[in-house]
Amino acid sequence: MIYKKVEKENCIELEEISFEEAVKLAWSNELHFDSEIESMNFYKEVLKKSPKSKHEERKKDSEIYEMLPYLADEDLHEIVSSIIDEEDGSLYKTIDINELLPYLSEKDVDLLLMKSVSENDLNLPFTELLTFASSKSLSGLVDEYVKGNLQNINMNEMYPYLDSQDIKRVFQYYLSKKKGRGI
Repeated sequence: MIYKKVEKENCIELEEISFEEAVKLAWSNELHFDSEIESMNFYKEVLKKSPKSKHEERKKDSEIYEMLPYLADEDLHEIVSSIIDEEDGSLYKTIDINELLPYLSEKDVDLLLMKSVSENDLNLPFTELLTFASSKSLSGLVDEYVKGNLQNINMNEMYPYLDSQDIKRVFQYYLSKKKGRGI
């Protein structure tokens, strides 16, 4: 199934959409799939149906992304700072965060993750950020979640990236909530 991320009452919900609707959002960060295989098959179909200009545009972008491994840490941090500050007219505004993530320090990824969570920023890919975030940062998110803050984050997406102690804390939090409701 294909879902669109929709913000409702300060949380993100998934709304099932058709293939045709999803095609319009294909290169945004608004889509969610039941599995990685489904995601891969969807994008294969989109590429088959895309006009050549899209392919050429992606090729031009790939030339930019091929330079990323050679940028200094300071330069990568400058890009992250520009993204976080949402500088108008920034050269970095069009960079695909997913392409950038593998080259960032954990500190920079953590900054992007905090912006994503604190501002509910749909332009920053939460799940992809989790992949590269530090365990300290992830543990901090769990701290806030079990305190009753950050209830807008989807804990199910976080489990694969958490250590067993953090998962245990979330588990105990759910049990205490259940006990408090008398269930």
